[in-house]
Amino acid sequence: MRISRPVGLWLLSAAALGSVVALITGCGQGNRPQLDVPPPPLMAPRGEFRDRLLEPVLVPSEADPAPLVDMRLASGSGLGRPLYESVEPILRRRTAQLLAQAQDLALQRGYVILLLDAGRTPQAHSALVAMAGDPEFVPPADPEFGCPDIRGAAIDVTLLDSRNGDMELAMGTRYMEITPASGRRFAELDKDHLSNRAILAKIMDDAGFEEGHAWWDYHDPEWVDTPDLTEEDVPHTLSSEALEALESPATAESPESAPAAAEE
Repeated sequence: MRISRPVGLWLLSAAALGSVVALITGCGQGNRPQLDVPPPPLMAPRGEFRDRLLEPVLVPSEADPAPLVDMRLASGSGLGRPLYESVEPILRRRTAQLLAQAQDLALQRGYVILLLDAGRTPQAHSALVAMAGDPEFVPPADPEFGCPDIRGAAIDVTLLDSRNGDMELAMGTRYMEITPASGRRFAELDKDHLSNRAILAKIMDDAGFEEGHAWWDYHDPEWVDTPDLTEEDVPHTLSSEALEALESPATAESPESAPAAAEE
């Protein structure tokens, strides 16, 4: 699949990602890159963070170098039905800095990060859980501890090959294809698909992210003590399909029956 830069995409620079206003900061672990931000207080009361606001991770299209942004859960090209009518990608400052680090590493290796989804409100995440219909791939937020998705500390990403006209790397399955083959540990794939997944995983791990269940799913390990996103934080407008799924999650259309493009 070839991604066209000018149409339907936003551009983010590594520098701009690092300037996003944050509610949580922290240090990497082990040999991970050290970020120029102070560590958070241990188990700080979540209310202490709530007086600061987030800003959209958006910058002018002329920013360079720039990861591309294609919010596929808004276009409907993820699940086959849109989760959002409109959405802007939102991340915590530290998570945005990790993404900037990942973009720098990707560029050094001849690739470009393509951001597919970012932070969600609890309502949007609940709608996605209902629409996906598989709690292993899209688990609900823990009632007590939450999850990185609703804290602005999780991202869905893939890679473009900058040496081949920004061609999207084939990963063996589509983004949000809810099948065992999308699982990170699934090994019965073409060797090129396994290699592409390994390249993405290496870049994200070197940048300081932790892996989720699916090949596209990564999160900031320092997400636990951050507050949930609110409607004021995130300019989401849920689609009618998402609202319907929230009202009747048991009868929401299964991902197998939703239309979707084939993996190239």
